[in-house]
Amino acid sequence: MLWQLMENGLEELKLLQTVLVLLTTNTVVHDEVLSKAIVLCFRLHFTKDNITNNTAAATVRQVVTVVFERMVAEDERYQGIVEHPPPVQGNTNRRSVSTLRPSAKDAYMLFQDLCQLVNADAPYWLVGMTEMTRTFGLELLESVLNDFPGVFLQHQEFSFLLKERVCPLVIKLFSPNIKFRQGSSSASPAPVEKPYFPICMRLLRVVSVLIKHFYSLLVTECEIFLSLLVKFLDGEKPQWLRAVAVESVHRLCVQPHLLRCMVGKTTGVTVCLKLLENGNAANCQSRTPPSSCCVSAGDFFEAWEVLLNHIQSAALSKNNEVSLAALKSFQEILQIVTPVRDWDKAGDAFTAIGVPPVLIDPLSAYGPGRPLVRSDSLVERLTRYNGAELQAPPPGEESALEDSALWWSAWNTWYRTGTDSTRPPSGPTEKFSFIPSQPFLTALIQIFPALYQHIKSNFSMEDLKKLGVILHGAVSVPISSDASPFILPSYTEAVLTSLQEAVLTALDVLQKAICVGPENLQVMYPAIFEQLLLFVEFSCKPPQYGRMETKHVANAKYNQIQLFAPAEWVALNYVPFAERSLEVVVDLYHKTACHKAVINEKVLQNIIKTLRMPLGLKYACPSESTWKLAVSSLLKVLSIGLPVARQHASSGKFDTMWPELANAFEDFLFTKSTPPDNVSIQEFQKNEAIDVEVVQLISTEILPFANFIPKDFVGQIMAMLNKGSIHSQSPSFTEAEIDVRMREEFSKVCFETLLQFSFSNKVSTPQEGYISRMALSVLLKRSQDVLRRYVEDERLSGRCPLPRQQVTEIIFVLKAISTLMDSLKKTQPENVDGNTWAQVIALYPTLVECITCSSTEVSSALKEALGPFKDFMQPPVSRVQNGES
Repeated sequence: MLWQLMENGLEELKLLQTVLVLLTTNTVVHDEVLSKAIVLCFRLHFTKDNITNNTAAATVRQVVTVVFERMVAEDERYQGIVEHPPPVQGNTNRRSVSTLRPSAKDAYMLFQDLCQLVNADAPYWLVGMTEMTRTFGLELLESVLNDFPGVFLQHQEFSFLLKERVCPLVIKLFSPNIKFRQGSSSASPAPVEKPYFPICMRLLRVVSVLIKHFYSLLVTECEIFLSLLVKFLDGEKPQWLRAVAVESVHRLCVQPHLLRCMVGKTTGVTVCLKLLENGNAANCQSRTPPSSCCVSAGDFFEAWEVLLNHIQSAALSKNNEVSLAALKSFQEILQIVTPVRDWDKAGDAFTAIGVPPVLIDPLSAYGPGRPLVRSDSLVERLTRYNGAELQAPPPGEESALEDSALWWSAWNTWYRTGTDSTRPPSGPTEKFSFIPSQPFLTALIQIFPALYQHIKSNFSMEDLKKLGVILHGAVSVPISSDASPFILPSYTEAVLTSLQEAVLTALDVLQKAICVGPENLQVMYPAIFEQLLLFVEFSCKPPQYGRMETKHVANAKYNQIQLFAPAEWVALNYVPFAERSLEVVVDLYHKTACHKAVINEKVLQNIIKTLRMPLGLKYACPSESTWKLAVSSLLKVLSIGLPVARQHASSGKFDTMWPELANAFEDFLFTKSTPPDNVSIQEFQKNEAIDVEVVQLISTEILPFANFIPKDFVGQIMAMLNKGSIHSQSPSFTEAEIDVRMREEFSKVCFETLLQFSFSNKVSTPQEGYISRMALSVLLKRSQDVLRRYVEDERLSGRCPLPRQQVTEIIFVLKAISTLMDSLKKTQPENVDGNTWAQVIALYPTLVECITCSSTEVSSALKEALGPFKDFMQPPVSRVQNGES
């Protein structure tokens, strides 16, 4: 019934679910019924429906695993029972093996047919198969060989399949890769078949598994495979083939509990092992004495250069899979370390074959959070072992033989790869043919922390600048619109991509190394700040990748990205990345504000300058969180940096910072952007509270220290407070909202701060007194102008009411005058000059003229403003001169 449903294309997903349940919940399905169930899954895998296709592929993999798990369980049940099966003859055409138990027979027939199908032959057991791809078949073979090696080692029948079916199949499929020469023009009439990357990559994985698990069983075959791998490193082979070959060889070389088996087998293999052991070549020794076995320093460096050149060439190829595989190999080479528990076993193995313990590199365990430990160089270990046979070099020449030269060569390879791969194309936009993928760029940046551990002692400012160019270029690379739904988070999600995380991790590694390093490294702090501040700018000004036109997430929401045309490119959402960078800046400045380099290079000024953009845009920022984080970061930085600036007031190092700060305050407190129409009153009040925080910082951290601050800057601050105390409302508000949204609390704080320092009893310098008189004079003149204009407009309007905005303005001025009069009462008379008194008294007649106003609100505010004048009205003091009144 299930088979009929499959052939009719009905309920395909439910079919797969049913088959999986039948095969995983019991063991009653065997032989031909099992075969038919597996064929059913294979057939559904090659349907045109993507969902069914992918689901069937996963089901096939699970069913294959279940078949072999049944066999393992069957072996465990019969463990200890001695059986004497007849020897198996080499009949490759037999349809079944009678010496095997039921589950083992199923596994045998399945594996045999997988080999048949990959070889493009008809299956014996999986009758009804109509289609099969070699790539999928090789994946299944690799999975079985890697997950169930005991099956092939314990059963002669399966060992026979390895020798007679798998190995010949692998050699046959390798044939195009062996014969092909890149760029060669063969005179042979028969053209040479080109290597096919997907098949070659999977073949090499199968080879790695065969050598790893079955070397002792397939000695001759594995030597052939190893020789082929060495040939694939030839310069005439395609770059991608060399890259995957290097990756495969290296995967073998990091297994000591395997090197012991291969020692002394082939010269070419030994050389490859030494090459990939990355300075630990003494771990792999042939039967010759150690001094003649080991590669000389010069030869090893040359081989190391060749390897790095291969990696660089492959990494810069125009194939995403090849380039990514090359970087993965680079990562593994930089992190050749072995866990302690495995190394103990490996040490015993090397001792057994005659490797002196002194030549075995004692590597520490490595994992998340564990730093790479720099081991002794090969030359140092050989020197200690051979004694007089190899003299230690003089101290001045030792660096030439040490590992640092190898690591700096690796750095140069990484730098060249990073520079070339992140450089924007210079041609016209229509010629853009290859843009590096996000996984490639992520792998590239993730290499740096491991590499830096080996070169940090000589890492210079010039190297830091090179790193900055690559980091900036990497995060600027856009992504294809086809891939964007799988990489980009929604615009409202504060999520970093893996690449952005890797970039910040690289800078974090640097700043931590500088923090614990010698003092001369601290000159790099400003450069790190500069790089981070460039990233902060991305929140409002995304980077441009050459002349490529990109869509920005700010203009195209996540659910619209997949609608782009195939040729379009999408810029990443830089807002979370920029905001995280700003958080790092604040944290780093908190630690380094007092460092000489940070002061000399004007880092505080640069931070303020960078923050001016989001502060000025305010409501116009792509994300509301950006300007709020910017202002909170500014407050934190100023609370740390202003005391430092005051301490160095006489040095002039902060002179240019003060105008920048004044402009930042001006841009933020009196932004040209208007709040969105959908902002609620409660949200507006929260935003007003942020404005108030800025004024409070001015009141507590700036104005009390006017003696240490330039006169012009204090004058700008006073002017801003004056402006805030009078003109605080936005013309876009409706009449219903204007009472709440006129920033009344902000205006009140501005005015109170202005008055606080205008009539301060602590005025101790002529500069402070001058600024106070100037600010107060402007304030009083402005109030007088507003009052006179209102009286004139009220007279001309007749019975028509004045605009709501003008009424609100006069009410606020009247409240300000009331506050002014209260402040005058609290101030010592000697602190108020005669000109100020004259301006205050001149307000009274104008206030009296306002009593005819028709607005009850204005009348109420006028009453509060006139009341305090009574405290300044006294009878004239009689003056007696020469005895006369």
